[in-house]
Amino acid sequence: ASVTAIKLVFWLVVPGLTVLVVGMDRAATAIMFYAAVITASGLILYAALLANNLWRAGSLPVVAGYGWTALACLVLLLALGVALAANYEFGGVGNHASLALAHVLLGGFGFMGMLVLGFSHIVIPMFTLSASPARMTASIGLGVAVIALMTGTAGAVLDNSNLLAGAGLLGLAAAGIHLWLMFQALKTGMRKRLGFSFLLIRSAWVMLPATLLVGLAAQFGYAGRNGPTLFGFFLIFGWLLTFLFGILQRILPFLASMHVSKGAGSAPPLMSELTASAPLKLHSICHGLAFVILAWSIATDTGLLMLIAGVVGLIGALAFAWFTWDVSRRVFFAT
Repeated sequence: ASVTAIKLVFWLVVPGLTVLVVGMDRAATAIMFYAAVITASGLILYAALLANNLWRAGSLPVVAGYGWTALACLVLLLALGVALAANYEFGGVGNHASLALAHVLLGGFGFMGMLVLGFSHIVIPMFTLSASPARMTASIGLGVAVIALMTGTAGAVLDNSNLLAGAGLLGLAAAGIHLWLMFQALKTGMRKRLGFSFLLIRSAWVMLPATLLVGLAAQFGYAGRNGPTLFGFFLIFGWLLTFLFGILQRILPFLASMHVSKGAGSAPPLMSELTASAPLKLHSICHGLAFVILAWSIATDTGLLMLIAGVVGLIGALAFAWFTWDVSRRVFFAT
């Protein structure tokens, strides 16, 4: 039943998002609204699956706390998304820009951000072979992060600069607690050689407070006329996507090695046997270079730099596809 539900989520969300992007590109408000409803339907089903998993995660209270917060943010995110899409077609929503900012905060820092922070308490100790983060400190970090998110969302909806600034400062405090826990895992972990994946993960950790600082600068007009765009770029491509790529570089060979059988009684292959270093090097270099160039192009409003960043990013994406294909190929021949 759960496999069928996951397939249904895929066939609702992916086409829905695709049509939504087309509708936004063509400014077709009716298409945007119905695509938003389809996408939200799939994500509501995903939320039910996530809730079912969280209900059984009683042994991981801090991680579950982050997960339940992410789930609540997802529900609010979907409600706001459909309302904003409906506003384009039918009107009736008050301050569209304020609700759009709340939508960004709930999506970036709420749903995706809380999942990243929560699951970091599992995957980082697992990869570094360290003890789990101290529960008390982690609980405090969760509490501060939730308060920051609630304050920021309220500030966005109410268009209150003071609340948004306070949320930014609280977010920096939560980020500081989280990063201290992560660096403790690196310091005490038995595995020291962590590869290119942790180059990206460490970069993402830097991007977390940097994103909040850019957001504060944009709030008070110190990030240039493209400050809001720069904030969104740091949030999605700087922190979240960089962290995702780092985790995928590490976890794809790990999961592949767990599903490869070399015969009865044989141990699974080492991750190094399923990983090609060349595409990882190329991807890491291109991802970092593309981010820097594109961030500079947004800050300076330079079209040529955007084109260059796009080309570099495409090369990095192809390198990551090469890495993924190579892992799949090695699994196929090792089975």
